[in-house]
Amino acid sequence: MNWINKVTPPGLKTMLTNKKDTPDDLWVKCPVSGELVYKTDLEENWHVTPAGAHLRISPRTRFRLLFDDERWEPIELPEVPMDPLKFKDDKPYPARLKAAKAKIAAREKKETEGGGAPLLQDDCMVAAYGKIGGVPAVVLVQDFAFMGSSLGMAAGEGLYHCGAHGARPQSGLCRLHRFRRRADAGRHAEPDADAAHDAGHQ
Repeated sequence: MNWINKVTPPGLKTMLTNKKDTPDDLWVKCPVSGELVYKTDLEENWHVTPAGAHLRISPRTRFRLLFDDERWEPIELPEVPMDPLKFKDDKPYPARLKAAKAKIAAREKKETEGGGAPLLQDDCMVAAYGKIGGVPAVVLVQDFAFMGSSLGMAAGEGLYHCGAHGARPQSGLCRLHRFRRRADAGRHAEPDADAAHDAGHQ
């Protein structure tokens, strides 16, 4: 028997020796103020701290924040070769992918304990279709938690696929492209419009 057993009351000894299943991530430190924020309060405030710091959020949280009534349809992105370059450093690339997918699967399991809309993620890109303010929209999220959001073949294919998906309901990149063309045309027309305006006041 060591000295701590002699001086520690039985009740306190039980508290010190019996480890309970207490989560180790109950608090999150604000990067702005250094304040410890209760994780539940942080989630209820969409991961914005009292000091105004916007913390990183998962694709599911992003979809919940953007889509009307937190409802969406997942978009399955095209499959691509896993390791066409046979890349290897200190760990084979397929092994890195496997570890990243396991990490994302664990997060998804935790986030859907109380239910939730489906989500399809096999790489750093996650896509879904729904409505934002009543307007049909396609949202593509780049997930930093997946290998630092490394851009590979899957990310490029996902971007292209979502552009095509958004073009069908005329709610995605087509509208954005038309808006950009109009904006460019407006910029080119500005000098002539100013000249006409000045001429009218001479």
